[in-house]
Amino acid sequence: MTADRPSDSTASTSGFPARGGSRSRRAVVRNALVFQIKLGLDGLKDVILAPLSIAAAVLDLIQSDAKSGHFDRVLDLGHRFDRWLDLYDREAGGQRPPPSEDER
Repeated sequence: MTADRPSDSTASTSGFPARGGSRSRRAVVRNALVFQIKLGLDGLKDVILAPLSIAAAVLDLIQSDAKSGHFDRVLDLGHRFDRWLDLYDREAGGQRPPPSEDER
């Protein structure tokens, strides 16, 4: 046993205690890759929704019909996509709060 490594059985290969117990390297790599993909999809959503929201707001301003609500539909689309993407999902042991009224 070397002096620079802790003797704790939960220590990682870097010499520091592993966070969350015995998560395998494979799980960490998988979770990191999934998170990166989700970040990319979230960025793509932003690139698409930014001009779409401006166009929808302009349409709502031009149309005098109070029921048009194009901008509200774009907001709803973004909200539904965010819920589907679930960017910060903590699959391993994370507790989710109950959904709020508008998420049901």
